[in-house]
Amino acid sequence: MLFRSSWQPFHFEFATPSPRAASDGGVATLQPNAAPQRWSWAPFVNYYWLSRHIAFDLAVRRLIFFAPVGVFIAILFAQRSRMGLLTCLVLALIISLIIELGQCYIPERYPGMTDVCTHLAGAWLAYAFTSHTITSRSEEHTSELQSLAYLVC
Repeated sequence: MLFRSSWQPFHFEFATPSPRAASDGGVATLQPNAAPQRWSWAPFVNYYWLSRHIAFDLAVRRLIFFAPVGVFIAILFAQRSRMGLLTCLVLALIISLIIELGQCYIPERYPGMTDVCTHLAGAWLAYAFTSHTITSRSEEHTSELQSLAYLVC
């Protein structure tokens, strides 16, 4: 679902016809697409020209977009650990980079580090919130069991 919504037009262009061959009347040859050069390396630069409301809306949407990754990893590890956090961040980074590299070849999309940063932040926040909730609930459950055991004894 993450890939489907990120690559929505599904209009990939991996090679473009050579303009020189068309003007010479010769056979058109295909040249590799220069799409990876469209990558915006500086994070949040593309938000500069947007209004505050649109930039905020885009940032919140991208944070929420990767929240399921963080929730899934937190539930999978079920303990608050560094390994779970590291797994969450590495998985989110890999998925985000695949999505952004795929967007390099869609002319309607503009890939960049802003998306990668907000995706990582969304996965991290969801992981932190979910693991905190799981940990606090297990502590409440443990204290309830201890008080019940005290009453029984």
